[in-house]
Amino acid sequence: MIPALAGFMKIQRCTLFSVMEDREHVILEAGFPEAQHGIGQVFSVKEPYIHTLVHQTGPFGDFENEKIHPSYILIRNPQMSRLLPPPLKHYLASQQINCVLYLPLHVDGAVQYFLAFDAQAQHLSFAEEDIMLFSFLGKELMKGLRLEKMDDIVHDFKNPAIAIAGFAKRVQRMLGELPDLPNREKILQSMDIIQQESSRIQELALTLHGEGKETTLDMTDILKKRFRINEEAVREMNRRNILQVEQELHFPLWIRCCPLHIERVFDNLLNNASHATQEGGELSICSYPKESSAVAEITNTGEISEEEKERCLQGEGRGRGLHITTRLIKHMGGKMEIDSREGRTTFRVELPLSRPEAY
Repeated sequence: MIPALAGFMKIQRCTLFSVMEDREHVILEAGFPEAQHGIGQVFSVKEPYIHTLVHQTGPFGDFENEKIHPSYILIRNPQMSRLLPPPLKHYLASQQINCVLYLPLHVDGAVQYFLAFDAQAQHLSFAEEDIMLFSFLGKELMKGLRLEKMDDIVHDFKNPAIAIAGFAKRVQRMLGELPDLPNREKILQSMDIIQQESSRIQELALTLHGEGKETTLDMTDILKKRFRINEEAVREMNRRNILQVEQELHFPLWIRCCPLHIERVFDNLLNNASHATQEGGELSICSYPKESSAVAEITNTGEISEEEKERCLQGEGRGRGLHITTRLIKHMGGKMEIDSREGRTTFRVELPLSRPEAY
């Protein structure tokens, strides 16, 4: 959205931050130009300018180096402003940034996001009409974020629904063939998956009103479970001649995130890989530690072009699910790589390792 409007609105630099669930930190979600910003960086709300934006504490007024208003903060003189910490002042000076405009964005009465616009080089400040125009942009952006969040949730109802239908049919067949229930454990196992996936649909619905809580979990365990769910989805697509293989899996690989987020990442990547695999092909998973990261790999037979790789890494390829995936991986402080050669394509997800404090 911002790149398309940059020329028209004379936007030189812009960043979008979101307030994390603990409301003690914010995360850099997006930036324009993207190459000039550290997407995924986390900052403390204790920083005076962030605290003023998020908590709307004031004092409000027109001061010597900044103007503080409930709907914006205009830093006229970054090097002399009492709101900015020394490292940020040094960075702004190095980038020849003369003025910064911060716009808080509200959700249900609380600041959940904020935008930052920089006046750089020959652009010395922002006029009142600039502030009005950027404020309007912020309101429209919030409308888009709300619609996108709804689209994300609707998109992710598909995979659990397919899995539920598949396991339900399996239970029905087993009940018909085994009236005395000699395979009770298999039936109970399938019923347990139905219950888990039903619960997951409820969790997805709850995200309409807020994100789930972070916890420490074993990434490999989640990968293995979602791979099993995907196996059932592949069967329901009548693609029974795709070989699905668990390569070497390292247990445990502790990471800290919202469980629903890592499930969505693996579900989307497995779903994409399944659709990309030709009849008679192979889909496999593996996991391993790498320095301070937990690594998960999802590999399918078939190659993609360099152009397609770049689109995928930008969240633009293989449908809407990949856009959701790239955003969630950045939110979790990780990264994704794609390796496509010798007739195989691997999507590699790296996330920061965590200590098993919750266990």
